[in-house]
Amino acid sequence: MKRNERITRDLGGTVVTGVESAKVWASPRVEAARNWAVPRIEKGIDTASPRIQEGIQKAAHELSLGVATVTPKIQEELEKILPGSPRSSTTRPRASRSRWTRPPPH
Repeated sequence: MKRNERITRDLGGTVVTGVESAKVWASPRVEAARNWAVPRIEKGIDTASPRIQEGIQKAAHELSLGVATVTPKIQEELEKILPGSPRSSTTRPRASRSRWTRPPPH
């Protein structure tokens, strides 16, 4: 195996490990932030004027979707860096469905 190939393989493994570690570290923190924010946003929806309600609903919807899309996007970018990695194809999480039942205002 050539030196450049070995370095590339090792770097790819390091990147995969780093991204997985970041995901493990960030996931509970993102979930805690979401759990903290959602009740406050919901309370704001109940007490705010209609125009403010629309903005809060849109922000809550975007927050919910954003959390669900972060990890798959990281995995897609990782696949571009390290195509065919067995770890990148098996650790790709499924995006969760949004908890919001109302569509965002247009």
